[in-house]
Order: sequence, then structure tokens, then C-alpha cells
Amino acid sequence: MKRTGERTHVVALTRALSVSILLVAAPSGAVEFRAGQHLVIGPDEVILDDLYATGETITVEGRVEGDVIASAREVRMNGELTGDLMACGQAVVVNGRVGDDVRIAGMALKLGPRASIGDDLVSAGLSLETEADSLTGGSLLFAGFQALLAGDVQESLLGSMSALEIRGGVGGDSEVEVEGDPNVPSFVRFIPSPVPMPEVPGGLTIADSARIAGSFEYVSSTEARGSGATGRLTRREPTPTEAAETEPRRRSEWPGRLFKWLGLIALGLLLAWWFPGWLNDRSGDVQSRPLPLAGLGLLGLAALPVAAMLIFALAVGLAIVLGMLQLGNLAALVLVIGLVDLAFLVLLFWMTAAYLAPLIVGLCSGRWVLKRFAEEKAAGLVLPLIAGLALLAILRYIPWLGFLVGLAVLLLGWGAILVWLWSRLGPQTATS
Repeated sequence: MKRTGERTHVVALTRALSVSILLVAAPSGAVEFRAGQHLVIGPDEVILDDLYATGETITVEGRVEGDVIASAREVRMNGELTGDLMACGQAVVVNGRVGDDVRIAGMALKLGPRASIGDDLVSAGLSLETEADSLTGGSLLFAGFQALLAGDVQESLLGSMSALEIRGGVGGDSEVEVEGDPNVPSFVRFIPSPVPMPEVPGGLTIADSARIAGSFEYVSSTEARGSGATGRLTRREPTPTEAAETEPRRRSEWPGRLFKWLGLIALGLLLAWWFPGWLNDRSGDVQSRPLPLAGLGLLGLAALPVAAMLIFALAVGLAIVLGMLQLGNLAALVLVIGLVDLAFLVLLFWMTAAYLAPLIVGLCSGRWVLKRFAEEKAAGLVLPLIAGLALLAILRYIPWLGFLVGLAVLLLGWGAILVWLWSRLGPQTATS
């Protein structure tokens, strides 16, 4: 049997890569987009395409013949879908039938008693609960703080967490890392959540109702507890050698890269929903005059540290002069205003470099690509934005080329923001 840390992290990385490929790739077939504050797919509604949904709350009661990709504060899947479910939110609840895999991430994750998953459940979050009578047809992989598993898992259980309690069935060989202290009270009860989260004691607990068919190996400094903690359980002590071997895997750059681009896609969809005109205008500026904007972005980038030093020096100098004139309160106010301006400048550049520039250039790039393959879809916002971000995600991690692409995105986005700021804050042309 492979070592727990190695197999768990390899499986986690494999699943994460598969999620990134599915979510970042531009949709190739028919896709239906839905957005709204409280989005509901009614019980009599049938969607014959993949469904991409965003909002504050998303509830699917009907049937989707394809995949569902959803992002919201609260996502509830109560109906039936034939493909995969990929969802993230503060709370994600599955209480319907999913034909293939489920990949979910959030604070509170839950499978209700009517939940039926055709294949694997891949999850990450603060808490995972599977209620009795829920079914996972493949393997269950969880990375997070705690898990209470009362439903059945037909294949393997894999994961890493601080607290795990098993009350249901596990059909395959399992390997988990459970390093919580059972003597430390749970803090979950104090966290507000749209879905109540159970309190699971630290470490591993096997209830009398648990049915473990395969071998069960767990890494923990304490023995498993509970009336069902007998039979095929094998405990391994965590060792310094194992910690050293798994450290490079924990520091892998791919999970961070994955969540960065997924976050950009979610932010882009929200920006397209709330400020479609602003995003469309900035992208149009980049498309109409890319070279002037890149030059302006380069000048702004060079002037940024100079401006920061001037603001700081001016604020400190004025504060010193006012202090010498025994105007201490005014000196403190000037210093605070200078520091606030400096923080605003740094925050503006950081937001532009990390978020706004990729969204602006991504929308422009997506339209450029779609005009050559599906011109009728290039005029929208959502599909070009996803396609453009997918293209940037691929190009950014090509050696050498990725650096040039990142620099071009920064200069174009920074230039577009500077033009917009000048139009807002600069001198206005008098109109007759």
C-alpha cells in the first residue's frame, strides 16, 4: 500500500488539475448562462445544455441535461443533472441526483438524504457533512477542517482533515490524515453559516453504525475512538521524514494558480453583471488603441514609485513644518491624509495588476478569438470574458512567453485605467 501523504496529495493534485481544465477551458458545445440575485431553476424546467450560473443564491429544482457550473453565496442542487456539478460558495448543498462527478468548494458543504452522486465527490472547505441515505457512487476526497460522513461511499475515502467521524459505509480501501486534538472544543458552532454545520470531535471517530469494507489506513498521533474502531483500521504515526517528503507537494504552485484564475472568472462575471458598461468601454479602449495605452501604462509604471516617494516626502515635510509651528493636530491630520493617499495609490496599482488588467485584456482577447470562430457570440460579455481568461491562463504559464504576456496585460490594463481616471479626475472640457 502506498504511503498516505503521497497518495492523498497526488490524488488531490490530479483532481485539482481536472477541475482547472474543465473550468478554465472555453465551452465547446451549447451553453446556457443564467444570472440573478436569487436564481431558481423550477421543478418543471428542463435545460438541454450545460448551465453556467452566478448570483447570490442558486437553487436547481429541475433537470439539467449536461453539466452545472455555479458560483454564489449559497448553491442548492435539489433536482437532477446528467453531467458534472462544479460549484463554489459559502454553502453548497446537494440533495438531488448527479449523474457524474461532483466538485465543490466552500465553507459549509452538505449532501442531503436524497443526494445521489454517480461517480466521485471531490470537495474542499471548512466542513463536509453527508447525511444518512446519501450515496457517493465513486470515491470521496475531502481536504478541510472537519467531515461527518453518515452516508455511503461505494469506493475509497481519501483526504486530510483535523476531525473525521464515520457513521455510514465505505466500500473501498481508504487512506486519510487526521491530526486534530480530541480534547480541543470545536469552534464551528460560533461561525455563522446559511447551512448549520455539525460539531465533530478532533481526530478519528468510528461509530457503531459504520461499515468499512476495505482496508482503512489513517495517519494520526492518537488512536481512533468509537465503538466501531476495530477490525481493519491501521494507524501510522506522522514522522519527520514523511513531513519533509510532503512539504514540497504542499507548496506546489498549481493550487494557487487554479484558485487565482477561478477567482478571476468569478470576479469577471460579477463585474460584467454589475458594471457591464465600464468593462465594455475599457476593453474597447484596449482594442482601438493598444500601442498608445501600452506606452501610457509603461510611463505610469515608471512614475509610480516616484509618485509614492513624493507623496510620502510631502506629507512628512508638511507635518514637520506644522509641528514646528506648534500645530500638532493639523500636522497629524496632514500625515494621515498623506498615508491614506499613498495607500490608495498602492491599492489601485495592486487591484489593476492582479484583477482589473486581466479582466479588461481578457475580454478584448476573447472577442478577438471569437470573431474568428464564432463571430455572432463575440459581441457579448460573458462568453468572450471566459474565453479570453482561458487563453491568458494558458499563455501565462508558457516559459518566457508567459512573462511577456503578463507584462503586456499589465501595461494595457494600467494604461486603460489611467485614461479612465484622467477622464474622471482631470480637467473637463467646457461645453456650450
